[in-house]
Amino acid sequence: MKKKIKVLFAINCMNIGGAPSVVYEQIKGIDKNKFDPYLLTLYPSKKANFFYKLDFLEKNKIRDFKLKNRSIFDIKTLLEIHQFLKEERFDVVYTHLFLANFLIRPIAIINKVPLIFSFEHSQYFNKRFWQIFSDRLLALFTDKIIVSTESVADFTSKQEKLNINKFTVIPNPISLPNKKDVDLVNLRKKIGIPQNAFCVVSLGRFSIEKGHKYLINAAEKIRNKFPDIFFLLIGHGPLEKYLKDMILSKNLENQFKLVVEPEKAKEFLFAGDVFSLPSLREGQSIVTYEALLAGLPVIASDIDSVREIISDDENGFIIPFEDSDKIVEKIIYLYENKEIRLKMGEIGKKRAEDFIKLKNGVKILENLIEENLDKKNKIKEGWLLPSLFFKKYWFWFSNPVDIECVDMVNFFSYDDVLKEGFSKKIGITSIINLSDDLDNIWTNMRKNFIRKQILRGEKNDILIKKDKNFLEFKKIYLNFRKNKNIPFDNFSFLKKHGTLFSAYHKGEMIAGGIFLEKKPFFRAWVLSSKRLDGLDGKSRDIIGQANRMIIWEAIKTAKKDGYEVFDLGGINPNSTKKEDQSLLEFKESFGGTRQSNYFYHKIYSVLLRKWINLKKV
Repeated sequence: MKKKIKVLFAINCMNIGGAPSVVYEQIKGIDKNKFDPYLLTLYPSKKANFFYKLDFLEKNKIRDFKLKNRSIFDIKTLLEIHQFLKEERFDVVYTHLFLANFLIRPIAIINKVPLIFSFEHSQYFNKRFWQIFSDRLLALFTDKIIVSTESVADFTSKQEKLNINKFTVIPNPISLPNKKDVDLVNLRKKIGIPQNAFCVVSLGRFSIEKGHKYLINAAEKIRNKFPDIFFLLIGHGPLEKYLKDMILSKNLENQFKLVVEPEKAKEFLFAGDVFSLPSLREGQSIVTYEALLAGLPVIASDIDSVREIISDDENGFIIPFEDSDKIVEKIIYLYENKEIRLKMGEIGKKRAEDFIKLKNGVKILENLIEENLDKKNKIKEGWLLPSLFFKKYWFWFSNPVDIECVDMVNFFSYDDVLKEGFSKKIGITSIINLSDDLDNIWTNMRKNFIRKQILRGEKNDILIKKDKNFLEFKKIYLNFRKNKNIPFDNFSFLKKHGTLFSAYHKGEMIAGGIFLEKKPFFRAWVLSSKRLDGLDGKSRDIIGQANRMIIWEAIKTAKKDGYEVFDLGGINPNSTKKEDQSLLEFKESFGGTRQSNYFYHKIYSVLLRKWINLKKV
C-alpha cells in the first residue's frame, strides 16, 4: 500500500470564524485514503470553536500549543513546536493567518519539510512594513501561497512584490447544515423575531473591517417607517461591547438582535429574508456563498471577490463602501418586492451550487499537494549544479517539466517536445542498441579501426577497470583539456555523478572515461588520455588502443547490468574542424546509429537571468 502523505494544518487557533472554518472543512474533506491530516494551533481557542467537530481526527493528531501572550518571543513553545515537527517528519506544512505563517514556516524550513504552503485569507491593507518584509522573505522558501480569489493574489503579489506565479487560487470549502434539521420557528422565537417579520441577517466577526456599524445605522433609518423589518447579527469578536452599546444608544434593541452564538451562525441564515455584507474588505467571503446557498439575495459592499459571485440586480446588489443610505434603499426595495426577492434568491442559490460543483477546493488542494510533491521527487532525479547563490538543476534522459521552486533547469532528452517557456537546442549523438547480441555489437564495429586495436591493446597488457582513482584521472583530464583548449567542467561534479573506467599500462593510468548511468541509458560523458605530443609511435598506439578499450569495456558492463542504450556522446557531422571530424570518425566506428537529442533550458529567477545577461556584455 502506498504511504499516506502527512499534512500538518497550522493556524493561530480554531475559534469560530472564516479562516478556522476553511481549515476545518479542508481537514474534514481531504481524502483520508491518500492523506494523513494533523492540526496544530498556536494558542488555546475560545469556548466557541471547531474542535468539537473534529471528533473524526485522532487526539494524537491535534496539537494545541500555548504560545505565551501570543508572543513571537516565547522560545520555549517554539522549541516544543520544533521538536514536534522533527519527530513527526511531515510531508507538507500548510499555514494559515499571519502569526502561524510567520512562526511555523521557519520551523518547517529548519526541519526540511519537503512542501510548504501558506494561505493569505484576505487583502491585508494594514500589514506593517516588517510583516510585509518577513512574508516576502519567507516566500522564498514557500512552495505555494494559497489564496481564495484572484483579487487576493493580485493584491498580495503587488504588496509583497512577489511573482504572481507563486500564488494558487483554491476556493474556500463551502457548506451549510441541512435546512430540514433547523427548527426555524423556535430559532426566531428564541431570539425574539416574530414569525412573520422581515429579517435582514448578517454574519461575521465583530471587528472594524466587517463594517457592522453601517448596518446598525441603516436599521435606525428604517425602524420608524418599517417596524416589521428586523435585523439579526451573529458572530463574536473584539467589538462585541461597542456594537451592543451602539444598538442600545439608538434604542434598537427590539429590532436589532445581536447574537453571540458563532457555532450556530450558519443555521441563522435560514431565518433571514435578505443577507447584508457591509464589509470594508474580504477574502473570498465564504459567508456570501453560504447566504446564496440558503436562498438569500445579498446586499454587499463593492469588493472584488464579491463581484465574482454577485451580479448587481440579478442575485443581489453591489453598493459603495460605508454607505448606510444605500443599504436602506436596497433593503426597502427587496422588502416591497417579494417576487423579485425570491427570484434573486433562486438565481443566487443556483449560482452558488454551480460554483461548488465546478470548483471543489479540497480536490484542488489534494491535486496541488500531489503535483508539487511529484516535482520535489523529480528534483531528486536531477543534479544540483555547482553555484554559490542559485539552485540550478540538470536532468539527464528526461523530457522538460516545470519545476518552479528552483532558479534554473536543464534537460537532456531524445524526444522533440514543445514546452512553453523552454529554449531548445538540437544535437546529434551516436547510440548502440544494447538489446542486440554482444557478438553482433562487436561485429558491427569497424574491423581495422576499432576491433583490431582493442585486440592489440589486450596483447599489450592494457588493463581496463571500473575505478575510484579520480585523483589520478583528474591530472590526465586537466592536462588533456588544457592541451585541446577545451573548457573545464567542475571536476567534483563529475566525480559525484559519474562512473570512472580507467586504462592502465605497466601500472600507470594512461586514459580514462567518466560515464553517466541512468537506466535504461548509459552515456559517455568525459574521455581523456595522456598527451600524445612527444610520445614515440608505439606509445601513441597504446594510448589509442586504451581509448577504444575503455569504450568497449563500458559497453560490455552496460549490457551486463541491464542497460538498453549506450550513448557515445555528442557528435557534430556538419563541422569542418579537424578535431570534430576525428571525434566523429572515432565514435561512429563503434557501429552505432545517429540519434537526435535535445537540450532544454529554462530560467525562473529574474536575478539569475540578469546575471547571465551581464556576463555576456
